Amino acid sequence: MCALPICMSMQVRVNLETMNDDGSARPAGGVLIAHDPPGVAGVRVDGYGYAGYRTSPAFDSLLAKLIAFGADRAAAYARARRALGEMAVEGLATSLPFHRWILDNDDFIAGRTSTGWTEQHWTPER
Repeated sequence: MCALPICMSMQVRVNLETMNDDGSARPAGGVLIAHDPPGVAGVRVDGYGYAGYRTSPAFDSLLAKLIAFGADRAAAYARARRALGEMAVEGLATSLPFHRWILDNDDFIAGRTSTGWTEQHWTPER
């Protein structure tokens, strides 16, 4: 255990995009109907968006960076999972389903992944 109260952090980049069947991302553009960032202790959200905000796929698709902190890896992951569950974005496709799938996956949590893992296991309908 670390002597500091926070030893682990995890950043999740929430983008306005969808994952294609081949694992590539396709940016989305349009108008946000709702944008409600999470309010989880130990989680910081840096981003910009609001209901009525018009985006464009011609620019960076980043909507928010969600940074979860914890005493260890499990605590940081648990906070990130809770925050992703609370975050609501409506009107445009986001990477939220992909990130939720990752943080609910036992292989990821246990560190049993590789650079080809996502392409082998991800299916967009999840």
